Amino acid sequence: MQSKEIIASIHSIYEKYNVPNNVRKHMMRVAAITELICESMNPKIDSSDLVAVSLIHDLGNIVKMDFSHKEKILLLDKKDQKNIGFLKQKQNEFWEKYGKDDNKVNELIAKEMGVTKRVLYLLEHKGIEHRETNFWVNDLELMILFYADCRVAPKRVTSLKNRIKEYAKRYSFDKDPIKVENSKKFTLFSLDIEKKIFTHLNFKPTFISNKSVEKYIKKYKASL
Repeated sequence: MQSKEIIASIHSIYEKYNVPNNVRKHMMRVAAITELICESMNPKIDSSDLVAVSLIHDLGNIVKMDFSHKEKILLLDKKDQKNIGFLKQKQNEFWEKYGKDDNKVNELIAKEMGVTKRVLYLLEHKGIEHRETNFWVNDLELMILFYADCRVAPKRVTSLKNRIKEYAKRYSFDKDPIKVENSKKFTLFSLDIEKKIFTHLNFKPTFISNKSVEKYIKKYKASL
């Protein structure tokens, strides 16, 4: 499945894998930031593969959802909040078919879709767990994918620092000294990635906002 085909048929893909609406919106926001950055790069980067990866990178997110936690249920769209029973059923089906590791599930679904080798490579290697490896140093596309994901809070585009604070609060990092230390390292690493990316852009990180990515999101929605 080629990247442009993924982009053109993204909503049928979301329907096939019963992706909750909040996860769909998250992936579209990540894709929008990715496309904005690629179009503005000097030199420009072909955005097709990166947008495709962004649009499918959390297809298996349902396997890690906690439907017993009230605050996390509130992250869902109202429509999905009324269908918790259905989502639990789909979660069980995903566990049985793909397992419970969301990253592995995403990769298995991508292989099932028949994505290209480059899309699969980007999907498999975009995670923070690969930051110490050599290919991150030379692969600007991996940096863009990682950074775009870091700029999207559950319901909006936000700054990198605010996103990290929100994530730390949601997962109670302040209660674990090890997590606090890891969060500090993650912040420094992320800010370094941001700095590297913006050496290729003619605008500042603050330009990336809900408003500046709106046209891309409308474009993805228009493919319905």
